[in-house]
Amino acid sequence: GYYWAKLLGGAKCWVTRAPGKSFAASSVCADEFARQHGIPGLTLEMGQKGLSELAGAVSKKTMLRALDITERLKQGKTLKVQAQGLDEELGFYEIVFAQSFAHAGMALHAGLHNFTPVQAGEVLGQDGAGGELVCPQEGVLLFPKYPPRDAQGLAREPKPKEIYNLATKMQTHPAEAFGLPES
Repeated sequence: GYYWAKLLGGAKCWVTRAPGKSFAASSVCADEFARQHGIPGLTLEMGQKGLSELAGAVSKKTMLRALDITERLKQGKTLKVQAQGLDEELGFYEIVFAQSFAHAGMALHAGLHNFTPVQAGEVLGQDGAGGELVCPQEGVLLFPKYPPRDAQGLAREPKPKEIYNLATKMQTHPAEAFGLPES
């Protein structure tokens, strides 16, 4: 996955996790689904909600690169060989915490989105039981959830298992951090 992400150049960072650890309790992204089924897959996140001209252009460029990479693979050039000479390194983030969606009244403050920087002790919303949702450590938010609500402000079914995930920037390459080979 690392070489594909680096070669495709569609994103500047890669969100990862230790082997055997899933991203979220309630759902999986396309590449995690593929991994669970023993097939290749990557997910390119294209922004918040909805499509844009920029998202379309980046998606098209990334897909064309994927086709070129595949052609070079057919010619015997491994992903590692193709990545040699690429100077720009990806930033790596690891999910370190997931806030359980413990109460139907639990709600995040408006406007939080993927990669919103947060600080330890920062109030991110309400816990649904009269208290506050407090961020446990510095990092960036991932997958903040804003489920539909009823007239009383309670989340409708199906409620998410987690209201947000917290990630931190990794200081070492995932291959080194998790003891994995880089090829």
